[in-house]
Amino acid sequence: MRRPYIIITTIVLICCLHPAFAQHIDYTPDDSTEITDLMRKAHAHFQHKATDKGQIVLFFARHFIGRPYVAHTLEKNSIENIIVNTKELDCTTLVETVAALTKAYYKKGTFADFVSALESIRYRNGKVNGYASRLHYFSWWISDNEKRHNVIDLGKDGNYPYIAKQKIDVHFMSSNPLLYRQLADSPALVEEIKQYEDQQNGETVNYIPKNLLNLGQQQLGIKDGDIIALVTSKDGLDISHVGFAAWKGDKLHLLNASSLAHNVIEDSNTLFSYEAKRRSLLGIRVIRLR
Repeated sequence: MRRPYIIITTIVLICCLHPAFAQHIDYTPDDSTEITDLMRKAHAHFQHKATDKGQIVLFFARHFIGRPYVAHTLEKNSIENIIVNTKELDCTTLVETVAALTKAYYKKGTFADFVSALESIRYRNGKVNGYASRLHYFSWWISDNEKRHNVIDLGKDGNYPYIAKQKIDVHFMSSNPLLYRQLADSPALVEEIKQYEDQQNGETVNYIPKNLLNLGQQQLGIKDGDIIALVTSKDGLDISHVGFAAWKGDKLHLLNASSLAHNVIEDSNTLFSYEAKRRSLLGIRVIRLR
């Protein structure tokens, strides 16, 4: 059974969150308690020392290991709200939740800081403004968050090992509107999504080809806690899966919300072996939180 959500109105938000939040936010008391308790544990664990940010990212990400994988948790409302759901995660909401926790950690670490960070990460220009404002494709997510200095695209300059190129050509959503609850009966919204697709289509980005993923940490230049985006050749898509880099010895592994394992795992298989078994996977883009 799906857990009940509480829809908090603007009046209540003014009392407990920043007054700039003019829209509804969906969360349960358990969500807010978990976020604030986790933030307190992180500050106690690291004791405000000059710690590499990637270690803080992994601290938060590992907290969610074992949480069930559940898709479409952001699709529950007809009106686009900021949804906080720490109990059910897919690959993208895991990345967004952990990234928001990390951003909030460097502020006061309040639940309001977390919600503000989550909105900034999840939505175009950092503000929720309807369904189309959500950064649905991960190439959108990377581009918009880099523009606003939330992240760094490590392959932007095309230096080794980012020697492969992907030409962005996303159209899966506008081509398959019946797969999306919000798009199924809204031609106008489909057209809005298509306009956003067309804006970035044709752009070329750099990635590490999968045959190089067996290299060591120093050669790849990837740190623990970096965001890993798996580049795909599937028609209409750009990225098929995301997670966090976790090194075991000198082998790269992926901490991710896995639809195959049905929960959040730190994969025992190397990322090299995972991609080698899947023809549609081409390599990875690597994104680092600022």
